[in-house]
Amino acid sequence: MFKLVESMKKNEKDVEGGRCIRDNDGTLNFSEKDRGKVWKEHIKKIMNEGNEWDQNVKVELVEGPIERVSREEELEAIREIKVGTGK
Repeated sequence: MFKLVESMKKNEKDVEGGRCIRDNDGTLNFSEKDRGKVWKEHIKKIMNEGNEWDQNVKVELVEGPIERVSREEELEAIREIKVGTGK
């Protein structure tokens, strides 16, 4: 760990990513390709876990006039984006 910190000081940059990752079997994977495979499998697993949902959604409709955006509001938003103060 101390070598890593010293290396960061010399290079004056943060460490990006880890050097190894454990798969489901507990094996450490060091190569970028193997780490990518482990992440891919992990994401597949969590994205495909079953979620109970009967797809029955009851909501009240919201009706009313659409609010119009004024030209001044548009220009102000563009100015904020250009200055970097926009969110």
